[in-house]
Amino acid sequence: MRVNADMVRRLAALGLSADQLAGVVSVIEEEAETRLAAKREGNRVRQARSRASRSVTRDSDGVTRDRA
Repeated sequence: MRVNADMVRRLAALGLSADQLAGVVSVIEEEAETRLAAKREGNRVRQARSRASRSVTRDSDGVTRDRA
């Protein structure tokens, strides 16, 4: 999540000091990065499993076929 002007205004309305505001923004950005990293990892695992399920197999007659 990117911090936009509206969010900064809402945080400023709470009466936070500049240091407090910077700390809150830092926490928000770190949490957003953590969520994005988890999402990327989940996508990577899902794609790997999808590729594995489409792996090439040999039938009993020796013919190679794709299992898709």
